[in-house]
Amino acid sequence: MITGKLHPESRTLEIRYPEFSKIKSTVMSVRSYDEADAILRIRTLKFLVAEIRSFLSMRNYAYVKSNTLTKERAKAIKHLRFVLESYSEGSIEVCKTHRRFARELCSTYPYQTVYCTPPFRQPHYSDH
Repeated sequence: MITGKLHPESRTLEIRYPEFSKIKSTVMSVRSYDEADAILRIRTLKFLVAEIRSFLSMRNYAYVKSNTLTKERAKAIKHLRFVLESYSEGSIEVCKTHRRFARELCSTYPYQTVYCTPPFRQPHYSDH
């Protein structure tokens, strides 16, 4: 996982990525502990989203090349991409929760249509 090391005397944050990612560690200047925490959270979320997106692309490519991409698999990949794109700008916890929900939904009902629209909510001014 991504690790961050804060050097308070030089006010720098060193971010190290896992070896499998082949991303070099970066050093950046920070003003406070809160800023360092926010930067580390943002970089972690971006890294995780990029890795999941890469995995989805690899699975899609493998299914297409082996000619095993069924209609249900295509819908599941499309839905996972939708969830990833919809919640990748939020917090790590929100993205993780929605990805887990989509994964459970696709594994529980693999042969049924998975709709990508949010559930209907009545407006707050409705009396019904």
